[in-house]
Amino acid sequence: MTIKEQLRSRIESMSEELASELLKIADQRTQPSVDHIPIDDEAETHEERAAVAEAKAEIAGGARLIPLEEIEREQQSA
Repeated sequence: MTIKEQLRSRIESMSEELASELLKIADQRTQPSVDHIPIDDEAETHEERAAVAEAKAEIAGGARLIPLEEIEREQQSA
């Protein structure tokens, strides 16, 4: 039995809670880390606060939100 087959067998017998914990660990090991990205520690400007308030008002008013995947598809086809 291969390592992956052994892993599949064990996963099938474990609780959802344990499987969820192990999935988080696997994601941390296989997904790119963002630890190298510096923290934005600059104070928020008046213009930034105004832009956020405007966006929230548009959303509250029923503005259509565009999923990132849709934007990426449109950019790829352009």
